[in-house]
Amino acid sequence: MSPDKNNFSFTSPISESFCLPNGALRIASFLRLIQETSIGGSAFLGDGVETLKAKNLYWVVMSYHFVVTRWPLANEKITIETYPGLTKAFVYPRHYVVYDEKGEIIVRGISLWAVLDHQSHKPTIPPANGVAIAPVHKEGELPWPPRQVLEGLSVKENRLVRNSDLDFNGHMNNIRYVDFALDSDDLAFYSSHIPSEFQITFSSETTLGATMEIASSLTDSLRNYQGKVEGKSVFSLSVHFAD
Repeated sequence: MSPDKNNFSFTSPISESFCLPNGALRIASFLRLIQETSIGGSAFLGDGVETLKAKNLYWVVMSYHFVVTRWPLANEKITIETYPGLTKAFVYPRHYVVYDEKGEIIVRGISLWAVLDHQSHKPTIPPANGVAIAPVHKEGELPWPPRQVLEGLSVKENRLVRNSDLDFNGHMNNIRYVDFALDSDDLAFYSSHIPSEFQITFSSETTLGATMEIASSLTDSLRNYQGKVEGKSVFSLSVHFAD
């Protein structure tokens, strides 16, 4: 791990409660750790949740993209390093490097964020919003996530957004989108297949009481999912698997 004043690192054991029956880390559990690292990284740079809240602003993630060399397993410990990329218009990229206990890189990732106004729920533009973050560039980092186009989906189920699905902003937590998608699939498949790459794009916010339609297209090498509320896309998730 390379020391840098703009780097923030978060180390966590992979407890069995984070994992599938085969001992592999759940994708949603991995993203929860990424979310904690992102929150810590923003606070580390002086633009954390509480700082923005005082300005009537809040962070929202628009997409995640991860490429896997080796997927984490139960009872090991990982360290997630994060640093900011170059802001473009209203989009704040954040990079991730995940290390195992030997210091080997096992996952690389990138996310795209925006700073929204609490009243209008619209993106705000730096430097007028007061959130100006100096970028860092490192060898091996992923490019911005590609646009997701999902085809051939069929509806699997409908799910109601409940109290436990909400985050501290009062909207559905983005990690719960992943739970909704993968709950519609076969546990046996995810207990015998390890992800090699995955991407999720968040299109709109969802609130308490909404009914989300979950559709998917499933093969052994690629699984696509989409959630819609009242016909409007809320998220798209693609998970690739090694041969």
